[in-house]
Amino acid sequence: MSKSENLSGMAKEQRNLDAATARHILEETAAVIPPADPELFARIEESIAGSLPTSQPQQTPFISSLQTLLKTIRDYFRRPQLAWGVVAVQAIVLCLFIASAPIKDTYHTLSADKTDIGAQAGPIFYVIFHENARLRQIEQLLARTNGTIINGPGKRGIYTIRFQPAPAARGKKMLTTLKDSPLITFIERAY
Repeated sequence: MSKSENLSGMAKEQRNLDAATARHILEETAAVIPPADPELFARIEESIAGSLPTSQPQQTPFISSLQTLLKTIRDYFRRPQLAWGVVAVQAIVLCLFIASAPIKDTYHTLSADKTDIGAQAGPIFYVIFHENARLRQIEQLLARTNGTIINGPGKRGIYTIRFQPAPAARGKKMLTTLKDSPLITFIERAY
């Protein structure tokens, strides 16, 4: 027999001895103490009944009916089938909103009012506007040069601008106007 088996056997014997000792003590105590008098239980019951409030505070009918309604709703929504039903209805409503959303052919940037993706094909330039340029000033410059913002601003403030097709002489004049503008710090043709 190993040492660990010997220790576990001793622990079992100690538990059995402790249980037997406790059982013996309880039996001796039960024989010595007489049972309680029924009048004692009656007095305890009377004192408990006397300490309980006999009248509940009067609640207005509105508050009690509101509490009843809230409890009914709370109990109703604790059902898992109903919870999944609500989730399903929300999913259907979300899909209906997405399906009925209007699809527009315009592209909106944060800096320009409206731009049309389907604008006539003309020269496209990458432009960086001066940091102090105001939206109204940019719009006026684009109106003078027949330009439309089709993308931007990018990470570095780069806008993509499409201009309407124009004769070569007018295109050079437009490019000169843009390069001379104090609103533009960089302009380059996109290829």
